[in-house]
Amino acid sequence: MSVALTGPPMAVYREEQSFAWWVYALLLGLLLLGFGALQTQRDSLKEAVPGLKNLRQLEVPLYLLMGVVTPSVLVTGVLHMTTELLPGRLNLWFGWVPTLRRSIPLAEIEHVEIVRYNAWQDHGFWGYRQMADGEVIFTARGDRAVRVVLSDGSRILIGTQRPDDLASALNRERPSKA
Repeated sequence: MSVALTGPPMAVYREEQSFAWWVYALLLGLLLLGFGALQTQRDSLKEAVPGLKNLRQLEVPLYLLMGVVTPSVLVTGVLHMTTELLPGRLNLWFGWVPTLRRSIPLAEIEHVEIVRYNAWQDHGFWGYRQMADGEVIFTARGDRAVRVVLSDGSRILIGTQRPDDLASALNRERPSKA
């Protein structure tokens, strides 16, 4: 009796994207602004929470939430996008710990096209979006993407720094419609 040991399938295409540096700087600035607001509102906090004998009872959890939990969740769970094409499947996700995830069987892809987009005007920002017209957006930076149209008519816009590579890999790997 023989047992074949196989590992996970090898990626045909893989791209990892971080958001632009200024997005991280903006988040840091907002975090520092939040710390400053907490410091300036100390007296108001004492009055707002009846029965609070020691302000530290409230400050410590707030500082921990703002200083440790929020940045950790954002960086590990959201602020990193991965596009991975495996034999038979396209996987998209945000975060090093995948929080937003989409897996698309290649057999469901009807059409692939390279497009340019404006994150601010078209979608309000980078990231994950479900648009009013039903299109799903997965973008992290830049203005280039591959739009995938599925057999049910739904569309997915995938932001990429290498649109030609992704589009050709998708066209090469998806089953031919004969």
